[in-house]
Amino acid sequence: MHHSTIPDPSVVVSRNASSRLPRGTDERCVVTSSEAELLRVLRAQCERRFDQSRFFMRVASGAITTAALGYVFGQYGHFRLQLHQWFAACMLLAQDASQPAQRWAVMSLADHVYTDLRDDHDALFAECLQSFGFPRGLLHVGLPSSATRRYTEQFLDECRAPTATWLDATATLAGRELSVAVRNQRLVHGYFAPRGEPAPTWIALHAELEVDHCLDALRPVIAQHADSSTTLEPAMDRAFSRHADYLDALLEEYEIRCTDADRETAGSTSQGELCDGSELTGERLGLRLNLGVDEIGRVPVTDVDHQEALEADVVEARVEHEEEGDVLG
Repeated sequence: MHHSTIPDPSVVVSRNASSRLPRGTDERCVVTSSEAELLRVLRAQCERRFDQSRFFMRVASGAITTAALGYVFGQYGHFRLQLHQWFAACMLLAQDASQPAQRWAVMSLADHVYTDLRDDHDALFAECLQSFGFPRGLLHVGLPSSATRRYTEQFLDECRAPTATWLDATATLAGRELSVAVRNQRLVHGYFAPRGEPAPTWIALHAELEVDHCLDALRPVIAQHADSSTTLEPAMDRAFSRHADYLDALLEEYEIRCTDADRETAGSTSQGELCDGSELTGERLGLRLNLGVDEIGRVPVTDVDHQEALEADVVEARVEHEEEGDVLG
């Protein structure tokens, strides 16, 4: 159904195939008409699934708060730091690199990881978290939550199954890439634009870049099964659903933490003020929601140390702000 010609190995990966960062070149990714149609179908499939998501309903209605997004992306930071493991799992399943489609898949997947590291997307993501009010230089916030651990491990567990194939795994990974593009596009239009704020570079870049990444991952799969879509669409649909479920689970975690923190600080602040985010910096959000600030290799904490540090911070913050009537509780 969808045809893709296996290219000569010497030109499998172009100089900037996985990046839209400025390079002083006129080189552009060429998308065939069949690929464009496939993307249209898959994007519509992703959009339909996201329309059912509580997270995206709140984005569309303007009800999502800065504090909620801070929690979501603070957790997402844990996931993205191990994303290379997802690519490695796909490559491990490609057992014959002499086979043209598998070779193509390995080269494309490796190029993605290499390019992200070369272009220092960590720095872009740190700026993104800073835009949500967190201190400069963070790549994640707190410890990985149950939703983050579940989302991270589910794909890896499937890749360990005896029946796993590089085709299914790579198609699922491509679905995640397209999910990120659609997610970021919705945030640009549903959250940042209505506020008159420019989207952080990491969000704006990946709203387009991940479409290229999706195609990079899909092309070898299409080449292997040019006359069938049975492997492609179901695998990608799973990826769309899981990404939406992950965001919904993070939103629920945030709201539960808000409620728990509000109970603990009854009399000093209201639920609405706590979850609004307009009065809270990222640091205060972390304190309120018992997240802590597990910084990049600087403040690794165990659960016990984490709790003790938070308790000390609460006491210090209460003394510091009591005279101003701004008791953190």
